[in-house]
This record gives sequence, structure tokens and C-alpha cells, in this order.
Amino acid sequence: VNSQWQLHQKLLPWNLSDSEHFGDVVELNDEYAFVRSDRFVNIFKLVADQYIPYQLIEVDNLDERINSLAVHDDVLLIGNKHQVDAYKQLENRFGYWGYMSRYQVGETFGNCIDLDADRIIVSEYGDSLGGTVHIYNYDVSGSTISAVRESFFNLPDATASQFGKALLIQGDLAVASAPGYTITEN
Repeated sequence: VNSQWQLHQKLLPWNLSDSEHFGDVVELNDEYAFVRSDRFVNIFKLVADQYIPYQLIEVDNLDERINSLAVHDDVLLIGNKHQVDAYKQLENRFGYWGYMSRYQVGETFGNCIDLDADRIIVSEYGDSLGGTVHIYNYDVSGSTISAVRESFFNLPDATASQFGKALLIQGDLAVASAPGYTITEN
């Protein structure tokens, strides 16, 4: 197939004075684009083939900037260096995304996140740590989300590996990167 990608639309932060780091972290689903700018998530809704500003989420209790976003259907996760916040698209006439819960496990929990229909994968790593990846089963019931840890794993002998810097989960397959891992020959 001889097709070329073309620029469709430029998205700008709602508040131009809050444009630092705008676009460092992005996520899409069929109907929305989610774009980070420091302590905010700018949500744009696709209407008549154009993304329009729809909602601005300010994450409270945030000591660090937002590091990761993940969305599946009507669940949005916002991760930073200390926590993961869960939001759900509310079933009302406006369809806004409403806060559901916060998860905190360790000092660096939430650096990277992903989710699929029933699992969440979350990394916990620091510059001098090997890192841990947690996998949770989750369930959305009404306006609440519950998550139970199914598994976790580490990369042996991986000091400073940044294990879990990038994550992906699809069904029974989970992928975690370790860009700082040093390969040694025995």
C-alpha cells in the first residue's frame, strides 16, 4: 500500500501559560485524545472529524509531573512517580471523566502504566533501582474501580536498568522494557 501519513490537526493546551511539557505524554481512544501538560490532563473530544477541548483534569496531591497515561474504553489512568489515579467516563448527559480512586504502593509507583479490558500493569523504578512491575486485575462497578494485585516481577541483577520504563499489556501478554540493562558475557 502506497499511503502517506498527513498532519490532521495541531492540539494546543487549554491554557497557553501551562504549556510546559505539553505533549510529553499522550494517549488516544476511539473518541478522545488525552495530552499531559505538567499537572493537568487536557482532554479533547473528536467531533465531526476535529478534536475540540472537552475537559481539563488537574491532578491534586501531585508532587511530580504526570509521567504516564493509559486508557481503555471508559477507564483512564494517570500515573506519576508516586501514585496512579483512576478516572471513569461518567454515564450522564455530559460524559465527563470523574475521579474514582488513587493507588500508592511504593516511592516510585506509577512511573509507567498500561491497561486492557481487565488488567492494569504498573512499574515502580528509580534511577538506582532495578525496578518492579505489578499486574492487577481490575473491575469497574458503577462509579468505583477495584484492583487486586495478581502478580509482580523484578529483573534479577538489574541495578539501574529502569525495568518497566515502558509497558504494554494485552490479554495474557505483558511487555516491560529495561533500557539501562547491561548485558554481560559469562
